[in-house]
Amino acid sequence: MISKKSAVSYKINFLRVNVPFELFCVVFLFSGMLKSWSILLSFPIPDVTLLSIVIIAATLFYDLLNERLVWDAKYNFAMLMIVSFCLLILFSILFSYGTDYPAVKSALFFINLFAFTIPLVSRRVNLKKFLKLFVTATILMSIVFFILQLGIQVGVFSVNPEQYKSFEGNSLVLGELIGVSFLIVAYGKAKLLFKVLILALLGLLLFLTAARGPGLFLILVLLLSILWGLFTYKLPLKIKGKALIGAIGTTSILIVFSLYGLISLSKNENLNEVFEKSFSRYELLLSEDKGSSVNTRVKHFQDTLELIEKNPVLGYGIGSYGKVVNGIDGRGYPHNIILEIWFELGILGMIIFVALIFYSAFYAFHNKDKLMFFILLFFIMNMMKSSSLVDLRAFFFFLPLTFVKKLDS
Repeated sequence: MISKKSAVSYKINFLRVNVPFELFCVVFLFSGMLKSWSILLSFPIPDVTLLSIVIIAATLFYDLLNERLVWDAKYNFAMLMIVSFCLLILFSILFSYGTDYPAVKSALFFINLFAFTIPLVSRRVNLKKFLKLFVTATILMSIVFFILQLGIQVGVFSVNPEQYKSFEGNSLVLGELIGVSFLIVAYGKAKLLFKVLILALLGLLLFLTAARGPGLFLILVLLLSILWGLFTYKLPLKIKGKALIGAIGTTSILIVFSLYGLISLSKNENLNEVFEKSFSRYELLLSEDKGSSVNTRVKHFQDTLELIEKNPVLGYGIGSYGKVVNGIDGRGYPHNIILEIWFELGILGMIIFVALIFYSAFYAFHNKDKLMFFILLFFIMNMMKSSSLVDLRAFFFFLPLTFVKKLDS
């Protein structure tokens, strides 16, 4: 039985246990990472993604029967765009250059559709509670990732090169989620010392992931947010000057805390390799050779654009990139979401996706919801250099929050 509060209720040994609905949403967003780690450690766990989907779907169905779901006219355009996008995906299977993977990729994308629907129709999603749980989960998952990385390096966990490569791929996902959490904490209301400590911890964790893109994009978004604050509020120049000094002072404090943490942790021999990897990846940005990661992405962009020119209208069909570019009927993408959509779904798919983003950004900007606007901007920046269409679960969950609810504190 499900209670009328924002919680999913169930009985264990005749004792009623209330679990916040938002917690299941957070578990759903992190379930892919949990599953990959269980495979890495050969530690079998239930399919967390499927389990969370079943619980959330059952809750939404219960609310539907009791007429507790919500809908607003401003949702119509967004839902029209997302449904049209899904229909285009299904239609493209008919002419896709892939064989088996198109159906797999389509099914995986529909998980993103489910993520998009949850905050759109459910009254149970308390935004403040969800954001707190999201930040907490991000910090815990990042710490676990760091511990697992150390365990692999010192030989506690034995993994083959292919498994380790898959594990390292989580660093970009975590880097993106840490960046979102950083923005949430930065815009949240809390005591200054507590906020500075949490931001310093998140900054340190972001550095340890060695995810350069999310780190650089976070800095850019923070600078844009400061400029927005200085030029949109009609404050005297003196007050703006104080605000700017305050921002610089807070940033300086964060740098001091982060550097102290880096110096303290780097004294451990087992941690040196982790720090050297992070430093070396950022140092590559200043060198003439940007490293294999950047060079490979540039090559992907060039090859993808050349192929798009040959078939710009219809595209090559969902799940076709791996087959056309690499000759493999499996996962493959150009590390740019716009190019991926244009390549596989044609110009119509790209227009629909861009229209959905602009619609969400317009509402966030119109409502002066800076947090959601900059979270959306941060997601978009990251999607321009990494992520596949099936990896956007968090993005699609946050997307409707730009026009569904406004966070005032």
